[in-house]
Amino acid sequence: MGPPGELAGDRCRWPGSWWTTKVSRGLRRTFLGLAATCWCFASMRPGCWQPLLDRSGELLPLECPEADLWLFNVLTVVDALDEEKSELVRFDDGDILDVERYVFRPDLTEGLAVFKVPQLLRGPLFLGDEFVRAVKAAGLRGPEFTQLWP
Repeated sequence: MGPPGELAGDRCRWPGSWWTTKVSRGLRRTFLGLAATCWCFASMRPGCWQPLLDRSGELLPLECPEADLWLFNVLTVVDALDEEKSELVRFDDGDILDVERYVFRPDLTEGLAVFKVPQLLRGPLFLGDEFVRAVKAAGLRGPEFTQLWP
């Protein structure tokens, strides 16, 4: 993973990693997005949403003197994308370039909090209803959610 880019302010770094990123002193969000494939959280206070994170991936501390920052790396990968029913745009070699409409196999997504699909490992993270409700109930600021499937 390369540098996520500048956010503004003091330098912070992921322990043991080669990149650094700047983070604002006056963070106004709890939930900061770095990329589609991972998230950054400020102030990891316990809440009803944290067990959902724990069962879906790993929380990695970021070293930052100005803020308590954590990177969330999703480790749950489930082959739940129904390629036959989804509307896909493919490269000539058959790999997926884009998904215009997602359809997931409900038997495989039932009870998942946060997951990736193997066809799009560098693509978006997918969230279950339970996770979205928990984030909203915890009052985390920053995330905006778009419903992709019923």
